Amino acid sequence: MRSYMADAFMFTVLGYSAPKSDVSAINLLKKGWGSPNQRVMEDTEIIDIKSEDDLTSVWDSFIHSHHYSVCSDYFESGLARHPRRTGEALHMAQIINAQCAEGNPVPRNICLSDLQFWFKQLRDAEIRNTQHAASPGRPKGRR
Repeated sequence: MRSYMADAFMFTVLGYSAPKSDVSAINLLKKGWGSPNQRVMEDTEIIDIKSEDDLTSVWDSFIHSHHYSVCSDYFESGLARHPRRTGEALHMAQIINAQCAEGNPVPRNICLSDLQFWFKQLRDAEIRNTQHAASPGRPKGRR
């Protein structure tokens, strides 16, 4: 967990209240993420039905300045609007290029098997694109 947190550009909390009694889990997350001053470009996303004030109070040790978002509906989150590409959409499109990222939102109201198939198509496309980009003899330059 510490390694994943240390390498992450974004930290998404989905409905976890981080109770004071869960000291070991919170300490594990903190050790991996580090302090907010070490994470000046990273973003924290909190998906929960509680108020923004309550949530930012609980998760303050993971948030640098204004680098966070709060939403009460998973389907409105960056995680759902840009599945498997959340960090790229936020960082590349919005921050670096000052563009709105269109996304490929997770479909609503479908059964689990259809949802699994939908995500599998995304994953398979990523694998194909990675293999294609790594092919020998591929011209250098923009991909």
